[in-house]
Amino acid sequence: RMVQMNLSTRNTRYDQATTIIQTLRPDILTLEEVSAAWRNALAKNAWLKRNLPYKAQSVDSQTSIYSRYPISNIHI
Repeated sequence: RMVQMNLSTRNTRYDQATTIIQTLRPDILTLEEVSAAWRNALAKNAWLKRNLPYKAQSVDSQTSIYSRYPISNIHI
């Protein structure tokens, strides 16, 4: 299962977004408009760390990819 979400850099409802993610239980999660505040909130989420331990994100991009499976050759 894959889930794609646009978080919106102005959105500060971190708990609501992570609850949706946890309910959907994706194998691959792609997030758009990931601001520094979102990165901090996501980094603290134990469910993401445990269930989607592999991630790819670019410092100069607002896209983050989380995966249940190892990922390689990522171009964001």
